[in-house]
Amino acid sequence: NNTEGDEIHEAMEALMEENAAMAERMESLSNRVDQLEANREMLLRLMDEQVTILSGELGDDYEILPIYHLDVNTYDIRVQYYTMVQKEADLEEKVKNLSEKLSQYAFDGLPIELESIEAGNGDQRIAVINLIDPEDRTLMLSGKTWAGNYFQGSTGGLATATKLLNTFLQEDFEGEWIDGVKFLYNGDETHRFEH
Repeated sequence: NNTEGDEIHEAMEALMEENAAMAERMESLSNRVDQLEANREMLLRLMDEQVTILSGELGDDYEILPIYHLDVNTYDIRVQYYTMVQKEADLEEKVKNLSEKLSQYAFDGLPIELESIEAGNGDQRIAVINLIDPEDRTLMLSGKTWAGNYFQGSTGGLATATKLLNTFLQEDFEGEWIDGVKFLYNGDETHRFEH
């Protein structure tokens, strides 16, 4: 009888472990569904913005800025999509707006924060941009990070650097704009990625 009780106890423990594993899997799937829904919403906003820009409905209140990317097959720098900023906004607001759009549309919502616009040589303006890996992503290993995804590997690092540099510098923009950009990683200007 005692062996029968042990067998029942072991069977119950096995079922409880299986139940806990299934609950963990369901939570993981639920998180994935939430992430896919957020991505879907972001893509719909991006598509709406592209339609608005391409339809010519903006009028004179907005300026159109390209978001660049690197074609990793040819290493050509190309426009991936466009974003709009209000013409009347000051330079800092325009760069912040561009940072937010770049974060949302190109880097999985990773924070890209304008720290300041500093004076450079002469009358140059240098944007100081902080790329932040949120602790919840780095500690929990959930979601993409700058270090683990966007600056991983030589090609990935080059593609990320190209997208950031060309998008922030906006060399073809004819209005008032920054002359240079300096990047920080989690507030550190000395951090170097492996690639």
